[in-house]
Amino acid sequence: MHVLRGAPRILANPAFKVVMVEINGLIERYGETVDGIRAHLAAHGFGPIAYDPTTRQLNPGGPLDEMFVRDTDFISERVRAAKAFALFGRNY
Repeated sequence: MHVLRGAPRILANPAFKVVMVEINGLIERYGETVDGIRAHLAAHGFGPIAYDPTTRQLNPGGPLDEMFVRDTDFISERVRAAKAFALFGRNY
């Protein structure tokens, strides 16, 4: 959260479309909350998104709200049009 608070110009930049945040059980140890992270990013226009690489779909929410997107249409088109790749014998 300290990094996010220290990056107001980056978060305000409309060209900045996605923020990846690792949310785990340690956040409370540092006096922060998951709701605080969500609220801070929402104030900058980012919403939690779940990404399914097998279908290349973005869906609202996410199990841990680790990916926050500002321009869902732009990112949806980007992942849809991305070149296919194989990883561990699976095609994406």
